[in-house]
Amino acid sequence: MRTAATEQKAKESMLVVGGQALIDEQVEGDFRDLTAQLQTVSGLKEGTVAVRFRTESKPVAATLLSASDTTAPSTNATLSLNSGVPHFESRQDGRYLALLNGTVSLTDGKDHVLAVSVTSTGTTLYADGAPIATTTGVGLLGQLSGLNGMWLGRNVDNGGPQWIYAGHLDRVAVYGGR
Repeated sequence: MRTAATEQKAKESMLVVGGQALIDEQVEGDFRDLTAQLQTVSGLKEGTVAVRFRTESKPVAATLLSASDTTAPSTNATLSLNSGVPHFESRQDGRYLALLNGTVSLTDGKDHVLAVSVTSTGTTLYADGAPIATTTGVGLLGQLSGLNGMWLGRNVDNGGPQWIYAGHLDRVAVYGGR
């Protein structure tokens, strides 16, 4: 799997990656239950997740895409905006496998692409095609056990739905390396 800069055509941009697109969907609105597609991506230990969105909302946590164990309080892989700033976390039973935070808010009402790419040597968070944070921690869906749900626009754990997104979700893509 390789990751490159964004491809831009008119007003559309999406991170260009190598590997097979396991999920690539146009989305309308601020929520979609993708649990039926979780089995397709749950084994990914390397890959890229990208979401195109726009919002002006800055809640403490706003999920773009999350897969989680709904019977546990802290097992999830979540790409989100925290107070408007890009964030990615991968946790198993409360222990962080990967944790990344950007520094600049993406809540200007314009279209943005937030992506996370995981390889065997680390995890990188991208905003509009530019790398904004990197860690040697490795954590994608395949490193987590017990995942039983996946959503655009929210996370769900043993306490129910949380980290609700308010804005427009336009496209989600999940590419697999291994």
